[in-house]
Amino acid sequence: MKAAIVLKSPNEIAQIEEEYIIAADAGYLSCVKQNKKVAIAIGDFDSANIPNDLDVIKLNVEKDVTDGEAALDLAIEKGFKEISIYGLGGGKIDHILCNLALLARGYNKGARVIAKEPNCDIYYSETGKFSFDAIKGRDFSIIAFGDNAVVSNGVGCKYKIDNIELSKYNLGQGISNKAQEDFVSFDILKGSVLIFIYK
Repeated sequence: MKAAIVLKSPNEIAQIEEEYIIAADAGYLSCVKQNKKVAIAIGDFDSANIPNDLDVIKLNVEKDVTDGEAALDLAIEKGFKEISIYGLGGGKIDHILCNLALLARGYNKGARVIAKEPNCDIYYSETGKFSFDAIKGRDFSIIAFGDNAVVSNGVGCKYKIDNIELSKYNLGQGISNKAQEDFVSFDILKGSVLIFIYK
């Protein structure tokens, strides 16, 4: 089962592909622009009016989770194992960082979560092999997220991935690699990473 979570974003979001949509707060406005039907909207609605024509879960303004976290938890509670997040970028930088953490939150709750931006898809992964179908010549980046990470055994990439150590102080080696084939893979030997795959 697949679901989409649409976050509030000041920017145009990627085209929503999933049929079941959970809007986080003002994220429903992006759905309206794309003529997409929202199954449920959840949030404190401190930045938008509560929509009259939708099923709504109203949260307190003062709470310990973001509207995005509440939407993700709701999707997982409803049994969705594949979840796409739209509208992650744009807005305040601290909110973007918090939104990126939704990928790790979903991963650790047993869901496969992808952030779909107009120009790239973003994944989170921990120790193990990561692979993806690529477009030759397109950029991808690997960034440590949380603890230090080590990636190795790169296949199909322009710049060698061989025991590269990534940390919050050393991110550059994972930035702007290029797909040399239509399939790319590498091993995450230690830690956790975000993978940005540009379209």
